[in-house]
This record gives sequence, structure tokens and C-alpha cells, in this order.
Amino acid sequence: MKGPKKVLYVVIIPSPYMVTFFNMLSKHVDLTVIFEKAYDLTRPTSWKTLDLKGFKYHVLKGISYTHEQIIPLNYKKYLKKQYDAIFIQNFFTPTGILMSRYLFMKKRAYSIVSEGGDIKQNKRFKETLKYQTVKHASSYVSSSVHTDLFLRYYGANIEHIIRYPFTSLHKHQILQSPLSNEAKSALRNKYNLPQEAFIILSVGRLSKEKNHQYVIENLKHVSIPYLFILVGDGREQETIKTLESIHHRYIKDLDSKTLFEYYQLADLFVLASTYEPWGLVVNEAMSQGCVVATSQYVNASKELVHQKNGFIFDIHEPHALAHLMNRIENYPLEDMRILSINTIQKYTFEHMVEVFTKVIDL
Repeated sequence: MKGPKKVLYVVIIPSPYMVTFFNMLSKHVDLTVIFEKAYDLTRPTSWKTLDLKGFKYHVLKGISYTHEQIIPLNYKKYLKKQYDAIFIQNFFTPTGILMSRYLFMKKRAYSIVSEGGDIKQNKRFKETLKYQTVKHASSYVSSSVHTDLFLRYYGANIEHIIRYPFTSLHKHQILQSPLSNEAKSALRNKYNLPQEAFIILSVGRLSKEKNHQYVIENLKHVSIPYLFILVGDGREQETIKTLESIHHRYIKDLDSKTLFEYYQLADLFVLASTYEPWGLVVNEAMSQGCVVATSQYVNASKELVHQKNGFIFDIHEPHALAHLMNRIENYPLEDMRILSINTIQKYTFEHMVEVFTKVIDL
């Protein structure tokens, strides 16, 4: 009797959502994971203590290239083993490029996994390497229509693209319906938050690309009573803390249960990033019945958000978010909450594992 299929998965660093996925996938296959680095110093300290006991893994040795990438020195020994399927998620890094090139030269199949990306036409040498990496893959596991276009630009065969639900959610975490007004009111009392204010929530690293300053500047032009709550940690922490006021609250960190209750009590979730390959906080907010408004650069929104369940605003317009906020009460927000939950139902770890096991069996 044959044992479980042997699978290799290559990714940059251990993250909570990917580790959860690996632990679940390993119940169906004999899984080995290769990480470029053990952790990224720009990420929360909790990422350093993730439970990696559910699957086999290796951390590569090499020369540090960025805060999360390396130029690997010992990668070939891991590729000499035979696998039924190989997934490369970090195909844009030196490690991913070298590994895929080695596999191609050895005439071995590999699949590219992508939750989104950015076309950079000015970096010709690296873009040429990326093109070769993508073009030579046997299949592509893609998170969205936008990601399909990104992969096709780099030579992917459209007939070999398979959709998967990129997520950080278990099925049981997604609400079946939004909280009632009474339940929301109780949560606001629990966390000592004003009942009458329109609560705007944003979650993410305090870094330049998250563009929190854009949100704060726009809120200066909002006429309705509001409270802006920003949850996150990062390089811009001290700058953000100086902006705290009666209308702005900063919270460094929340446990998962508390964070989800903040999604539930909020009236609007905002993400104004200048670049977001996906944006899993969008999934999380929608799963709790929170209406979402993001910039045009959040790839999750391109797949999940439409006029009936949320908003996409143009951050090149200085007051786009303010204009939205000043007419927000004209929208059917309760209906939009319901549609947000309905949209996100299939974006679960359970479904994600199901898709990957089907790809492995192809």
C-alpha cells in the first residue's frame, strides 16, 4: 500500500496563517517546508514562537539579502530528494529563482503559488529571471483574477492556472450573520467605546506602505462624529502615538479573540496601503460582518470587494476617503455587512487545503 504523497513547499518565513495551513495540509500528505529565514525582525515578536511541530521543515543558510530574504548556499541538497509535488511561493526572491532554475534544468516539475504581485518593468534583469521562473512552471495556484493577469504577464499558461482561497480563517470563525445592534452595543460597553460614534478600524503594521497617515489626514475633513482605532506595531509607532486624541486611539496589539470583537463592533474597516499583495485583514474584517473600504492597491479587494459590499477609493486623490466618509450614511450598510459575510464563506483553511490536495493529486 502506498504511503501519503511527498510534498515540498518553499516559502519566505513562518507566518501564523501559513503555519496553520501547513499543519492542516500535513494531515493529508507527507509535507516538508523550506523557509528562507526563521523569522523577520519587522514582524510581531509572536511570530518567533510559532508551533512548527506538525510538519518537517528546514531553514536555509545563506547571505542576508533583505530583512526576510537570503541568497541561499545550501538549497540543492533539499531538491535532490524526490517529491510528488513541489510548490514555490517565494518565486520572486533569489532563493525561489535559484530553486526553480535548478528544477527546470533537472527537468522536474514545480508549481508556482501566488497571492498577488507587482509588475516592475524598470528592473529588467530581475524581471527576466522572474519571467523564466514563472514560464517554466508546470502549474500555477493563484488567489484571484488580478493575480492571474500578473502571472500571465510573466509567461504563465492560462490553462494551467488553478484558483485557491488565500486566507487566515477557519470555517468556524466566520459569522453566519452580522451582530445585532444590541450585541454591538454590548461590545462597545465592554471596551469602553462611545455608542454614538461611527467607529473606523484599521489593522496593520505601522509602516510607510500601510499609509496610515493618509487615513488620519482624511479624517480631519470628516463631518460625522467618529472614532478611529488603529491596531498595529512597527517603525512608525512613535509618530502614530503622537497623533492620539479624543478621536484617534492607538492599540499596539490585540489577541485574536479581542481583535475579532473589534471587527464586529466597528462600522467600517479601512486599509489605505500603497501596496498590498493580498491583505488578509480584509478577509478577517469581512468574516465578522464589517464593511470594508480599501485603496486600489489592495489585491484582496479586487477579488472580494464590490459596490454592494464595500468600497475601493483612490489614494492619489487627497480627500477620496473623506468624501466617502461624508456620504457614508447614504449607503445600505446593514445589507453590505450581510454581503461581506456571504462573500467570504469559502475563504477558509479547510477549503484551501482541499484545493491543494486536488492540485497534488493531478
